[in-house]
Amino acid sequence: MQHVHLTIAGERLIRRMLAAHDRWLIAMTAELGQQPMLGLHRSLGALRDVLVKVNGRGRAPGALNGRKPNSAGTKASSVQR
Repeated sequence: MQHVHLTIAGERLIRRMLAAHDRWLIAMTAELGQQPMLGLHRSLGALRDVLVKVNGRGRAPGALNGRKPNSAGTKASSVQR
């Protein structure tokens, strides 16, 4: 586990980014009803469980410990914003 200490400017930036992310998620899911949201919640929980199993607890999310994804033709990519 790594700890990151942000500067005051970094804290302000992350607060703005998190608020924008929250608004984005709300806007994306605004038209979903209760049942689709529950299904999405369950699916994301199942994905989290798989990632924890593959990565092991305490490891950085997204790290595959040197293993490649097992889906044929699937490559992980990083997104720059």
